[in-house]
Amino acid sequence: MFSNEERMIYAKRQLVEVICQLRFPEILSIDASEPAAFQDRIRREYPQYEKKIEQLPPQMVNGKPVPQGTVNNYQFVSAEGQWKISLTKGFIALSTYGYTRWEEFAQRLDRILAVFIETYHPCLLYTSPSPRDVEESR
Repeated sequence: MFSNEERMIYAKRQLVEVICQLRFPEILSIDASEPAAFQDRIRREYPQYEKKIEQLPPQMVNGKPVPQGTVNNYQFVSAEGQWKISLTKGFIALSTYGYTRWEEFAQRLDRILAVFIETYHPCLLYTSPSPRDVEESR
C-alpha cells in the first residue's frame, strides 16, 4: 500500500489540520439520545464533550436555495485540544491540529472505529460482485 521509498519527516509541520471522515447510512439511535455508551469507551483519551447543532447547507431547487435543517454533531476532544472526534447520525470523523506521523493517526483512528463499530453496528456498504455478476461477465 505504501512506497518502499524512505519517508521524509519534516522539522516543521506541513499540514495545519488533518481530517479523516467516514460516512455511513444514517443511524437514528445516535440522534435519539446522547452518545453516552460511546463516550464511556473513549473518555480517557477524549475527556472534553460538546454537542453542536449545525445548519446543513441549503439544497438548490429550481435555482433557489432551500434550507435543509440542522444536524447534531457530538464532539469529543482530547485533554490538550489537539485531537477531535466528531459523530453525527451519518458520519464519524477524526481530526487533529497536531499531526506528526501517519502511524499515530492510524492508531487513533483504528481505536475509535473499533469502539464505534462495537457500539453502533453500522451497515457496511461494501459491494462486491455477486456470483451471478461474475457468471454474466464471462
